[in-house]
Parts: sequence; C-alpha cells; structure tokens
Amino acid sequence: MISIFVDGGVFMPTTYKKTVNYKKFILFMIVLLTVLFYFSTSVFATDYTVTRSNHNNIQSYIDLSSNGDKILLGTDAYASSGNTMGIDGKNITIKGQSNGNRVKLDGCSLYRILIVREDTTVTLRFIDFVNGSSIDYHALNIRGSVIIENYSFSNCYGDTGSAVYFFEESQSATIKDCRFFNNHAANTGANNYTVGGAICSQGSNLKIINCYFENNTALTYGGALALRNNGIGIRDYKL
Repeated sequence: MISIFVDGGVFMPTTYKKTVNYKKFILFMIVLLTVLFYFSTSVFATDYTVTRSNHNNIQSYIDLSSNGDKILLGTDAYASSGNTMGIDGKNITIKGQSNGNRVKLDGCSLYRILIVREDTTVTLRFIDFVNGSSIDYHALNIRGSVIIENYSFSNCYGDTGSAVYFFEESQSATIKDCRFFNNHAANTGANNYTVGGAICSQGSNLKIINCYFENNTALTYGGALALRNNGIGIRDYKL
C-alpha cells in the first residue's frame, strides 16, 4: 500500500514526489554538463606560438590543437615546401600579431596553401596570403565555416576562384576588411573556362564586408567575384 503525506493541504503519494525530484535531478545534470563542456572548450583553451617559419610547423600545431585553441604566428614569412596545410573537424583560430603587423603565408608559387574541410570552423586574422599557385586548384579551399578578417590575398594563380574557393558544403562564411590584389584564374587547361579571379562561391550564407579588389582576372567572367548560390550578402566593397 502507498503511504500518503500532506503537502500544502494536498494529499500526494510519495512515489509522485520521487518522480518530481528525479526530473529535477536530470535537469540539473544537463545544466551541469553544459557548463562543464563550455569551460572545457574555452577556459582551458590553449594558445600555441609557432616559432619556425615554414608551413610544416604550422601544420604540426594544427594537428596538436583542440576546439577553442589559438595558433599564434610571428612576424616572419612562413614559406611553403610544396605541401598544403589542412584543418579537419576542429574549431580553432589562426592569427598574426595585429592588423598593423601581419604575418605572411607564402605559397612560393608551388601549390595551394590551406584547405578547410567539412565540419570545421576556423577564424583567420591578420595574415597575408601570397603566391598560392596550382593550375587546377585555389590558394584557400573552404568546405567548412570560416571568418576571415584583416587579410590580404595577392599574386595567387589557379583555377576558378584562384585566391578563395567556397564549395557547396560551406554553410557559413564571412570575409571582412580584406584586400585582393593581382589574383588570376588563369587555368588554360581542359576548357579555357574560369570565373572569379579572386573569389568563387558555391556555398551559402557568404558575407563580404568592406573589402577591396584590384587587378583580379578570370578567363570567362567575374574578374573579382563569381557567386553561384543564394544567400550572398555584399556591402562596402570596392572593385
């Protein structure tokens, strides 16, 4: 037989009270785990400083990093040896020291510079991309989500979107306060067809804010930009 107790003048079975307390406990545990997850990805995030001046060293810290970490670059030029840096399945920041003291990532006209893969969120700041070159590819390949701020892209040669190419998988991207100089979609290979000398986007939710474009070319159309999908927002730019 279930015992009865009086709570505020209402008779309630003790089993009902236990059920209510159990639900409160579950809610408390959900809140607690959420708070612990937040602290594990933000409070305990690590800043890594890359001292050697080549892309392989940057890649080693990318591989070492976890969600919320920052990879801090110095003021030297980081040179490519022909390998492409890649970020896969992480949420990290890669940045130079400041907008007035940027770092240079030099592709040395050997190959593309960086790939941001699916399920990846990356913030890139205070960096100059130069000399990214691959006749069939692009200096910066993006399938994930990115924020690119206070950047410049110059002297990149390749296929459509020679400096930056957003694939269909890219669902969120912001390019803000960036400059694009002398980038050329100049692939004269299979069909002599290229568009977007600086940027080509097939993704959605791309925002281009306060950017400057000069002397970017493509073989077919869109010397600066080629936008192939909906959800594109552009403001305060100069061509």
